[in-house]
Amino acid sequence: MAHAMDCDLIYAFVPKADIDELMKRAAREKAKRTLATADVHMTLENQRVEQSIQERVERLANKLLEKGDVW
Repeated sequence: MAHAMDCDLIYAFVPKADIDELMKRAAREKAKRTLATADVHMTLENQRVEQSIQERVERLANKLLEKGDVW
């Protein structure tokens, strides 16, 4: 039908929020999951981390954003 009308058919995902905020939120969630798993293992090995979880989440989230690895 698009060819007959001399048109291009385009599918698109349109985010409901600002794409930067969406990426930051996804990076934070991934960082929280990753750190939660790591913290369990560290605690079991008696190597508890003293830095606050929020600081660690933000630092890891920023690294994930830099690498483009948020999903």
